[in-house]
Amino acid sequence: MMKKMKRDQRLVILTLGALLLPLVVSLWMIHRLGEISDMRFQLYKARNVIELINSDLRKLSPDRKDSEALKRIDSNFSRLDSNHEDHRALVEETRGQWRKLEQSTMEKVDIERMQNSLEMIVQHEKKIMDRSGSQIFRLYDTVAIFLFFTTVSMAILLGYVFSRIRRTNGEFLRLAQEALAATKSKAQFMATISHEIRTPLNGIVGMSGLLAEEELPENMKSKVNVIKDSAQVLLSIVSDILDYSRIEERGVELRVKAFSLHHVLENVDSLLREKALRKGLGFHLTKNLKESVWIRGDDVKLGQVLINLVNNAIKFTQQGEINLTVSGTELANEKYLLELNVQDTGIGLASDQLEKIFSPFSQEHKIGTSGEAGAGLGLSISRAIVAAMGGKITVDSVAGKGSTFTVNLVMDLTEELSRESVLPEKPKYACRVLIVEDNFTNQQVAELSLEHLGVESIIAQNGQEAIDFLKKEKVDLILMDCQMPVMDGYEGTKLLRASGNMTPIVAMTANYSQEDRQRCLDVGMNDVLLKPFSLSALQDVLRKYLMAAAMLDPARVLREQLGEEAWVRIRGTFLKSLDGLDSQILKLQEEMNFSKVRQLGHRFKSSGAFVGANELSLICAAIEKAPDEELEKLIPEAVKLIRQTESAFKKEDA
Repeated sequence: MMKKMKRDQRLVILTLGALLLPLVVSLWMIHRLGEISDMRFQLYKARNVIELINSDLRKLSPDRKDSEALKRIDSNFSRLDSNHEDHRALVEETRGQWRKLEQSTMEKVDIERMQNSLEMIVQHEKKIMDRSGSQIFRLYDTVAIFLFFTTVSMAILLGYVFSRIRRTNGEFLRLAQEALAATKSKAQFMATISHEIRTPLNGIVGMSGLLAEEELPENMKSKVNVIKDSAQVLLSIVSDILDYSRIEERGVELRVKAFSLHHVLENVDSLLREKALRKGLGFHLTKNLKESVWIRGDDVKLGQVLINLVNNAIKFTQQGEINLTVSGTELANEKYLLELNVQDTGIGLASDQLEKIFSPFSQEHKIGTSGEAGAGLGLSISRAIVAAMGGKITVDSVAGKGSTFTVNLVMDLTEELSRESVLPEKPKYACRVLIVEDNFTNQQVAELSLEHLGVESIIAQNGQEAIDFLKKEKVDLILMDCQMPVMDGYEGTKLLRASGNMTPIVAMTANYSQEDRQRCLDVGMNDVLLKPFSLSALQDVLRKYLMAAAMLDPARVLREQLGEEAWVRIRGTFLKSLDGLDSQILKLQEEMNFSKVRQLGHRFKSSGAFVGANELSLICAAIEKAPDEELEKLIPEAVKLIRQTESAFKKEDA
């Protein structure tokens, strides 16, 4: 390939040379034609001057000297000039004859001799003019022939060049297609590896997490913690490799929404403080922030950056402390300058290592210094995420003294949104979850995890068993594996949705790619729970779907706990609140007052759930968290549901 490129470079140089040659020759010919034209013009002027001199010479005779004629002849001789060498010599010779004649008695024979000399100049001029005319015609002929052969040669050369360009482009296109195919193969390979590694990891992480929650003897508890921590390290390495593969394939994908900065920092603190303390390190979180800061961005990705940086600090610090300092400054136009500093007292880095640590698979710290494993991708992933957010990450480090990583981001401020209540250890309402999973280990992990959280579960071996069960029974949530015998999760979900079953379905899968996630959503699933999952990740799913399912059943909540009379009164109040709500939302849309629309979404999300307006409650929950561009699509659907709900409630009351 390199030889072909060098050959093409030489061809380009040859083509440029071929293009420049006609230009140079053309310029020379133009210059030559200019010289000849200038010479012919000078000769033409000289001929006119000679005619004037001859006219005045005829007025002279020995007995009659016209003083005026003499002056004109003398003046015209001074004007007589030529830029042709031979012609100039004749002119000088004739001018000398005139000076002698002027001082003589001007005999007739002398005057005739003078006229003969002038005639010789005229004849010589004619010869020069004839020769120059022939030269011009020859130049024109040469130009025509040259241009013809140049055009033919250039056509042949350009044809060859274009054919080479087409072949080269075809070669590059083929290589690009091969690279794309290789990328897809790599993505498929990573997805397969993800599934194969994550499935057994799910058993290790899940069971070790459940064991760690049990009352165990101290020596057993320490061993379980070793298993749990090792599994988490392995899971972290696998996740980093898959994250990097995904970023390399399609870049960083941000999911922008409103979130509390304090909430993100609290999560990082709760996740990593204990890890630092177990290693004997101090951990300090300093927040130079207002009491409540709500911004728009990807809170998960921001948390991932902080966790990567703090994890690195803990990993490479043997004694001392870790300081996480977060500062914020409000800017104009609702912008917010966020500065994150992670400082450690670890082994530090030499100056020549600072830039290398952001390279993929970098292991600038020598193996064994930290005592922990890693793929060397955390900082590379963090830099990619920060860059996608429009920010910058820098590092300042001194070998043997420690490092400070600084992240600067400019984000959008937004209004505070209420935080959903946290799922209690034992749910208040009796709910059931259907686990659709063929792998025994994964069944046990899911079942025991739900049992630990106080939720009843039923197991189906595949999609067909799930469909058969749901024809006779109802559940509040379905955890659906994707790859199963008989009927997989994708087909099972399609058939359930086609039959009108709208129970929330969460994919429980080890496939990591965005295509797999999108495929789950496309067939009708509501969300994805990635295996191996932790208790907190499962709890988030339950908080999002299971508790909502319990609250959306008015018979189960209000009618049982408050009684029929109270429920009817609440339902009537809700119906009155719907009056004019559709017009109000449409007006707010025209005014572009989307923050007020979100507030209404929050208000009717909960009140709609309590009276059984399930679909309206769900779309209000979506409105509460949706960005402005998505609200434009959600508002018409919400208005439609408001009118349908109002009409349905009035018919029931009639």
